[in-house]
Amino acid sequence: MKKLLTLLLCILMTLSMFGCSNGEKKPEKVKIAVGMMNLTEEYVRMQDYFDNYLGPELNVEFIYSSALANIEEYLTFIENAYTAGATGLLDFFGNDDFAEAIDAKCAEYNMRYATWSAPSYLALQNASGLLAGGIGSDATQLREATYNWGKKIYDGKGELHLVLFTIGAFMNSAQQVPSTTGAVQAVNENYNLGLSDDQIKALVFSAAPTEWTNGSNVTMMFVPGIPGMLGDFDAVGNMIAEGKYDHLFIAGDAYPYFYELINRYEKEIGRNFSVDSLAAINAGVKVGFTELDEYGTPRLNSVLLKTGSSGVFALALLLNAMYGNEEVLGGHGVFPLSYDPLYSAAEYDKASKIDSTPDYYTITVEEFKQMVKFYNKDLTYEKLYEYVKGYSAASSVIERRNIQ
Repeated sequence: MKKLLTLLLCILMTLSMFGCSNGEKKPEKVKIAVGMMNLTEEYVRMQDYFDNYLGPELNVEFIYSSALANIEEYLTFIENAYTAGATGLLDFFGNDDFAEAIDAKCAEYNMRYATWSAPSYLALQNASGLLAGGIGSDATQLREATYNWGKKIYDGKGELHLVLFTIGAFMNSAQQVPSTTGAVQAVNENYNLGLSDDQIKALVFSAAPTEWTNGSNVTMMFVPGIPGMLGDFDAVGNMIAEGKYDHLFIAGDAYPYFYELINRYEKEIGRNFSVDSLAAINAGVKVGFTELDEYGTPRLNSVLLKTGSSGVFALALLLNAMYGNEEVLGGHGVFPLSYDPLYSAAEYDKASKIDSTPDYYTITVEEFKQMVKFYNKDLTYEKLYEYVKGYSAASSVIERRNIQ
């Protein structure tokens, strides 16, 4: 009997060391700080995803910031998180202006970090070397996605009178430059406009409202800025009213900013605008698809949707770095989240359910482990890149999670 108990004890100790009965080794527990500028619905869902699903399975504990107002508050948060035992950071606050300070603070504490905007960090002359990589928009992929979307919505038939709200393209925005470029390339090809790459670039980077026309069936006006933040949009509205524009393109996730403006000008000038926008899951986009205007049509015609739980994929990059598997990070660049076009309220309704419950999480624990070399010894940079690109697409999540 004593020998049997001893044997059972040995078996239990062995299973405990490996963390599960199938022999999979479990990593030591780590704490990770998560810094956020705004507590949006996306980040509320991310916290639930981390705390109630991924964290317990991966032996990871998270320390969250409140909504951070400035870089000083962020650096204090990092200090406090380090004191509380954090050895990694998920950065959803930083940008070009803060990159150097955040990188230096991580260097002070030897803290690995992943960010939503890697290029500005990689450009630092004295970077710490602690950056795992970034999750965000890949210029080539976004341009191609917008081009393919544009080929469908601007089909080359009849006339096209299009206003392109380029938002921050004139400031070389990593999102708005490729998205505007892709849309114009689609129009250029479908309507046989003959614009050169240099001509398209000049229009995309216009710092003031700029009109282009082929003198017959196509007119485009390029408008930089964001309502209430940049630009005189009443002046822009007057331009729209005086012209014959009826299609509006928004080159970033800014439709909620334009909602009231578009509604107002539809009523004032009696024109039914067809609106297409880049987007994320939010209440404004839902209203755009579900609310009908006075012409009985949805306020939004279509969106190019970025989905895929940026925090979840950033966590995969960070854990690879923290576990010492640098080779799968590919030089610590940007791993792109995919964009998918949506054309109806029904399609949006499905996409909006992503990450809302455990049944609809972007990826399962087992899928997540495929992206971390600690669990998947065959992981390479190329495979990790394709995992992020594939798993993050809304269409992929809807199919894999059987969202109805």
